[in-house]
Amino acid sequence: RTAQTRSDERRVLDIVTEGSPGTTLDLGLLVQTPVWKPTWRLLLDGPAARIQGWAVVDNRTGHDWQGVQLTLVDGDADTLRQELARTWFVERPTVPVLPDGGVGPMAREFGAERGAKVAALAAPELMNDEGRALSSEAAPVMEATGTESDLATTFTIDGRLDVADDGSLMVPLLYRPVPAERIAFVPGSGTGGAPQSAIRLTNDTGQTLPSGIVTVMDTTGGPAPTHVGDAVLPTIPQGSQRRLAFGADRKISYAIDQDDTREVRTLALADGVLTLTVAERQARRWAFRSDDDQPRQLEVEAWVPAGAQPVAPADPRRDGSLWYVTGELPARGETSLELVTELPIEERFVLSPDETLDTILAARGLTIPDSWRARLAEIGALAARRADAERRLAQLAEERAGIVAEQERVRANLESVSEAGPLRERWLTELGSQEDRLAAIEQERRQVVVQRDEAAAALRAVVTELRR
Repeated sequence: RTAQTRSDERRVLDIVTEGSPGTTLDLGLLVQTPVWKPTWRLLLDGPAARIQGWAVVDNRTGHDWQGVQLTLVDGDADTLRQELARTWFVERPTVPVLPDGGVGPMAREFGAERGAKVAALAAPELMNDEGRALSSEAAPVMEATGTESDLATTFTIDGRLDVADDGSLMVPLLYRPVPAERIAFVPGSGTGGAPQSAIRLTNDTGQTLPSGIVTVMDTTGGPAPTHVGDAVLPTIPQGSQRRLAFGADRKISYAIDQDDTREVRTLALADGVLTLTVAERQARRWAFRSDDDQPRQLEVEAWVPAGAQPVAPADPRRDGSLWYVTGELPARGETSLELVTELPIEERFVLSPDETLDTILAARGLTIPDSWRARLAEIGALAARRADAERRLAQLAEERAGIVAEQERVRANLESVSEAGPLRERWLTELGSQEDRLAAIEQERRQVVVQRDEAAAALRAVVTELRR
């Protein structure tokens, strides 16, 4: 087989087994083929619904299928391919022959590819607009046998199938009633007008439903089902619920109103630094009106920033940053839904003589609780008393420093004049006056320190009462 193995297009494979002669062996061959496509139809019948699923399967193997047992798998497995038929060699470095018969160090880089190349499978080819004609062979109207595992859902088609090469076949997956609730849905990007017609679908089929296009049909309007819209059916695990929006609900209208306010929640003042906790409240209201003879279940979606807390309703359904509010709209009636949230934000400011507490709050348009107004006036007065005391202490310190410097000059003059006389007497008198003033400054400083500390203590007590 030496000549045969020189070809990259053809191989002879020997299979060795310990089975006795006459033993039947089952051989499997994995061949790349286009993915199968699920397609769905949802039949609405008043409060009930039925779901029909089919799979479109293409034979692109290069051979006719005759009596094939078809099993379809839906999962998220990684698929790879490897050129096992190609001959690969690892290049060995060339080294010189040494006098002692040894060889030099092995080279660290080989310059050629090592090992097999692994590439992802080519993307599956989707059916184009012209499309390949589906097989004229009618599949029986029955369900496939579905099995569920942790990694995939498997549909086994009953019976044997014949499909010509380059042909296609549509086979049934399931046909059964499912819980479905008609709702009018407002997405987070909605700005008013008509809400979306949607179905809240619950998968109780016992297996995961693969993602695909779903055609929604209404069977209540006449002898034949009416096409009312299309939607994308997401992958729905067993027991899960998903919403399918398939058009505009033209008999329902809605408008949106939003009111944003900021309100002080806590206030703290220490060492001239004002710390505020401000609640940014956002109230959104959706007003609905119906011109239909049938009631509607309502669901609105709203984006809410991280850290926000609900006010009304107290416990809305959440999915990350998207929150949902539900309600009911009576036939030919009106109703409204509301979502109120609060986002606490901490802000800090340094008070200065030119910027008081009142001016800071007013400049930021903050809403002050009525119960706080008397206390805020008291806070302003106490803060002013403390600020005045701090300014007076600074003035006394500056005056004391000047007197001490002047005393140093007077003492130097006294040292230079040792004899008694009018000039020495004048300097001694001036030095005595300075000492008297220093004593008065120290007494006033102590009084001002007491006034400052009393104002600061009273301020802390008042601010504590403003926490709620």
